[in-house]
Amino acid sequence: MKIPESENNSLQKELGSLKRKLSALEKEVEKKRLLEQELMASEKKMRSIFRAAPTGIGVGKEWILLEANEHLCSMTGYKKEELIGKSARILYPSQEEFERVGKEKYAQIAEKEIGQLETQWQKKDGTIIHILLTSSSVEDSGLEGGVTFTALDITERVEMHTALNMVVEQYKNLFNSIRDSILVSDTNRKIIQYNPAFSDLFGYLPGEIEGEKTSVIYKDLDEFREMGTRLMENIDNPNFILTVSYKKKNGEIFTGETNVFYLRNQDGEITGFIGTIRDVSERMEAEKKLEYSYNLMRFIIEHTNSAVAVHDRDLNYVYVSQRYLDDYNITDRDVIGKHHYEVFPDLPRKWRNVHQRALAGEISSSERDPYFKENGEVVWTRWECRPWFESDGSIGGIIVYTEVITKRVLAEEAVKESERKLSTLLSNLPGMAYRCLYDSDYTMKFISAGCIDFTGYEPKELIDNSVISYAALIHPDDAEMVWNSIQNAVADDQPFVIEYRIIDREGKERWFWEQGCEVSKTKDRDLILEGFITEITDRKRVEKELLKIKSSLEEQVEERTRELKERINELERFHQATIEREFRIKELQDEINRLKKENQ
Repeated sequence: MKIPESENNSLQKELGSLKRKLSALEKEVEKKRLLEQELMASEKKMRSIFRAAPTGIGVGKEWILLEANEHLCSMTGYKKEELIGKSARILYPSQEEFERVGKEKYAQIAEKEIGQLETQWQKKDGTIIHILLTSSSVEDSGLEGGVTFTALDITERVEMHTALNMVVEQYKNLFNSIRDSILVSDTNRKIIQYNPAFSDLFGYLPGEIEGEKTSVIYKDLDEFREMGTRLMENIDNPNFILTVSYKKKNGEIFTGETNVFYLRNQDGEITGFIGTIRDVSERMEAEKKLEYSYNLMRFIIEHTNSAVAVHDRDLNYVYVSQRYLDDYNITDRDVIGKHHYEVFPDLPRKWRNVHQRALAGEISSSERDPYFKENGEVVWTRWECRPWFESDGSIGGIIVYTEVITKRVLAEEAVKESERKLSTLLSNLPGMAYRCLYDSDYTMKFISAGCIDFTGYEPKELIDNSVISYAALIHPDDAEMVWNSIQNAVADDQPFVIEYRIIDREGKERWFWEQGCEVSKTKDRDLILEGFITEITDRKRVEKELLKIKSSLEEQVEERTRELKERINELERFHQATIEREFRIKELQDEINRLKKENQ
């Protein structure tokens, strides 16, 4: 049957359309197959990534865990079956943290399509770990399809960060608490930072001069430039110290000890400087005073009568004075560091014992000690040995003070011998020698033993008026005469000789003869009298008797003279009468003779 051409054309068109559709369908099927292959490959890849990812990966919906990779399991300590189907609450240490994460995460996803925050998870064994949690919705349409999340264990990083923060905080605390001023600057010497101690020292507020050149804190530009030169000269030194003159905000100048450290990067390049500044003005002044004191001490030690030697605990010389070297004829002047017994190998055992006692804390001394040398010579010394102490109170060694007093001892012995001879002489003298102050008490400073027999008082009772003053012994009627006689003699620079009475201890009156003179003055400029007194009571008694005899004789002589005068007067009267009679007889004879002549 022949098909009409119009239908044939229609069929041809429809067949062509079917072929095209079939071809398109085949292409679609092929495309789908390819897509399915790509999807399968992508899914395998994703599963491979899911399994092999070094990050915990999971899928959840409405907080129920639907999927978890191996790393998530190993990270939390749970098996996969222990997580799948469980609430994500199992991973959080508290309900509060669980709710916080949910609230913040979903808010971020809603706003940015991805949420990321740090949180804490609790492992199966209770260990807390820090997690960086990143989440996004499975479907673009919203959260209804669930979310995928990755969990990165950042515990180590958080701990390092915490440790770093602690270090930074400790650095800040240390930086702020150090009592020395600290200044940090860059290579252009611009101030980057300074601590509170710097503010206190220089008077600048925190941050007030940050960014300025450090020249602002120097006394002048010369000091600033000098520091710059020193910074360049000491690049190879880890740090260096120097003394600089600084200027405070108020213009006050002070001396600062500066310790400079170089800041370097990993390549060793200098990136800045750290300087610690300490006000040493008082210390330097103290050091000057200490140096002065030390020099003064050395001067005193070198010019004292004592020889000084300082030893450590091992008896090695630490210091010796020049007098020590001279007094002991030490030819090797470089004895510092040498052992004491090396310098004096023949030192007696008693001295070694003294040294050991001093090292144990005992102080020993002697005012007069003989030291017998090997050549038989005797050296007399006055010494003291005492410990010296370290700053912690422990014994650091010993100090020996010695003074060679041989000449003085010999002189003292000579004086004693002289005094013995004088004492013997005085004890045999018929009287008492004295030395007293020229005062109203005649204060005795010395009086010989003869005073016992003469006054009844012992010397110690009269010396310094201990029991009675010598002036109190003088008879009241003679006291003024004695004082005036002494005054006149002293004024004329002449010796005095006086006789006076005293009242002795028993109340007896005794006569003394005294001769003395003013000899010197004491350090207080008091006049000193010296003299000799002897008793003349017997002489006075004899003189008194003689006076009586003389008086009696004189009376007898006067009586005899009177009698003789009367006899003489009588004889003279008789003689006169005889003469007158003879003269009358002669007159009569003459008259007779005249008369005879007249009568012739």
